[in-house]
Amino acid sequence: MSVDQFLQHIRHNDSYCLPDDWMQGRTVYGGIAASLLLEVLLKIVPADRQPRTLTASFIGPAVPGPVTVRTELYRSGKYVTQAQAWLEQNGEVVTTLLVGFGAARDSVLQKAAAQPPQMPSSQSLTDMPFIPGVMPEFVKHLQFRWALDEAPFSGKGSGHIGGWQRLRESGDSFGPAHILMLLDAWPVAALPLFPKPAPFSTLNWTVEFLCDWPIQTPAEGWWQFHDHTDFIGEGYAHTQAQLWSPAGLPVALSRQTVSIFL
Repeated sequence: MSVDQFLQHIRHNDSYCLPDDWMQGRTVYGGIAASLLLEVLLKIVPADRQPRTLTASFIGPAVPGPVTVRTELYRSGKYVTQAQAWLEQNGEVVTTLLVGFGAARDSVLQKAAAQPPQMPSSQSLTDMPFIPGVMPEFVKHLQFRWALDEAPFSGKGSGHIGGWQRLRESGDSFGPAHILMLLDAWPVAALPLFPKPAPFSTLNWTVEFLCDWPIQTPAEGWWQFHDHTDFIGEGYAHTQAQLWSPAGLPVALSRQTVSIFL
């Protein structure tokens, strides 16, 4: 199932199902689960409210099949709406999403976001091959061109990664749910520091959106990504990432707390 097919189903239906071809180990890819909850919340908030910040908690494995979604709109003021959604399977919460939506307003203050780091161009690089049984299944839905640092589990990394990516099947209009699927797709920046393969899982994920929606850009355009590790200790890694559109527009900031078992 393509990203746009998945999102269109959510927008036009009140029953939801996680696809079986977006797996990440024993759970459905976190970007898919978070995107589902965000799209459901977008149906209940005022139309002028854009998602500005969100926090996702991955509580348990989400498996392919039917899911129940609960929502609560906490408060909707003149400019800001706060709402939360819960993804449930078999009576248990597996993912939660808390979102702050905000309407645009005039302000005398402006400061541009950071420019992307220097890295080889997408045209000078080749696609990272999809290796079944080694890479998570969801990776087959995206293209990656690795530009910075060593491979995951090489033990030779510097704690940051970067490169280019795009969805294999998408239209020319990108909303915040598309961005979640792009942002969460890269290996966390700590993985090249691992001397060998070891289990890890995202505990908490925070995203801040920096632009208005939708972004109109050719589907074949490459999105630039950079992630660096702030701290690793006591079995947890803390990373911070940024995403830029094919036109170089700063799109989103991302922070993750990752449980590591090494």
